[in-house]
Amino acid sequence: MSAQVLEYNSANLNALPVFFEALKAFKTNGGSDAVYGTLKDIIAKSGAASRFGITLIGRPIYTDATDTTGKDGKPVELDADSRYISVGGVRLPLPVSNLDAETQAKLVPATWGFTKDGAIFPVHYSLSADAGQGGLSAADVKLFSEIHAAVAGTAFGHAVGVEVLAHQQGGLKIPQQKGVVVSAPAELIPAFAGNVEEIAWSFGAGEGEVEATSFVSLGGGAQSYGDNFYGPVTINQNACY
Repeated sequence: MSAQVLEYNSANLNALPVFFEALKAFKTNGGSDAVYGTLKDIIAKSGAASRFGITLIGRPIYTDATDTTGKDGKPVELDADSRYISVGGVRLPLPVSNLDAETQAKLVPATWGFTKDGAIFPVHYSLSADAGQGGLSAADVKLFSEIHAAVAGTAFGHAVGVEVLAHQQGGLKIPQQKGVVVSAPAELIPAFAGNVEEIAWSFGAGEGEVEATSFVSLGGGAQSYGDNFYGPVTINQNACY
């Protein structure tokens, strides 16, 4: 039986784990082994390695400007009208109803996630000149189901999503305010303090080689709390992945 492909519903995003908690579960429970092993093999053998990669997904944290530790942060809750939309190296939570019909028609899923029972749902969107690229074929659904089956029941399975490479925004993800994320070129990573972790990957079609495509810095210093897997936060910022 084919997995169900759900329409967008912000409730599915609001049910995701906090991103840096998801990253911790991934790091400490063999997530990298799955990416560089089973998931690599599934995507490489599917013939869709040029179209899809793996990415970690989760909810951002919103902190009040007076909270310099991040410990009082609350997971961001999207209302029914809002979606995360990526354009020009920036991902923004935006109310879709404010967009005209022509622009809404150009929104296509850039990232897909899974419910506990394996249903597939859109997580992040991108603007595309060809809205027809946004759907999933029967072969795509079969591939996604194999990916979910490979991680279902693991401590990190809820954090594994599928990225559409045509809409990928790779590089270092830099949290800004209220859910906004800026993607900086990977060449700039040495300028950031703290541990840098891989959070998205693409795969070679031939021998199944793996390339890390997106990263996040866990921060360092007195004004960050990367040790708690909540990422870099400084005074007067609202931390979000």
